[in-house]
Amino acid sequence: MKTLHLAIIVIISLAVSLVIFNLDNIFYYLIWYTPLNDMKIEPLMYSPNGLGLQYFNKIKNMEGSTCITTPSKNYFCYSKPRMFENGGVSYISDLNGIEGELHFSQVGKEGGFYFTIKNMTKINDNEAMITFSDKNYRIGNDTSTIYEINGKFQYSTTIKKFDTFISNCSDYKGNHVNVVQYLGTKTIDGVEYFVTWHTLGDTKNGIDCKYPDIIKYSLRHHFGEL
Repeated sequence: MKTLHLAIIVIISLAVSLVIFNLDNIFYYLIWYTPLNDMKIEPLMYSPNGLGLQYFNKIKNMEGSTCITTPSKNYFCYSKPRMFENGGVSYISDLNGIEGELHFSQVGKEGGFYFTIKNMTKINDNEAMITFSDKNYRIGNDTSTIYEINGKFQYSTTIKKFDTFISNCSDYKGNHVNVVQYLGTKTIDGVEYFVTWHTLGDTKNGIDCKYPDIIKYSLRHHFGEL
């Protein structure tokens, strides 16, 4: 009898898990699939627009530059980073005109991350635990606000090298978002750093700026340009 009860409990648990899994998939395809597919990756505003291949070759040929090929077969190069006390910054570009800013954040140091990224913890060379929060994120000046995250949230998940996600919206309609890609870790002068970079994503129809859902479901999307 005990064996039968245990079997019933296991079956019910599996059934519930399958229902939850399928509901999550349905929710993704109903709410997020179309706006994510409609999104286009745009060059950053401060990048030298119109230079295209010339700008890519300039970075590629710089002393100390690094080049990588992503799983989507996109070829990116970034310049030798300018290092500071707990991190560094560089610029990254590919053959298709996609450009962005690249960040080095010291492993084992809390803080120093940008946008909604609160902290990262290394699991192994390929994986990291990443925690997001609202961080009172706001775009604007002393007199006006272009966008801010309303409401508190915190969300943690495991990411792998080359995982890509939307960290936050840059306007209330969700027409402009910040897209981040994780490039694993890199050791410079004996110090290990998390390497991430960000660029801009635009969509005419907008995307739902709900947190942490926008982060969670964008991690499932294939950003083919990156």
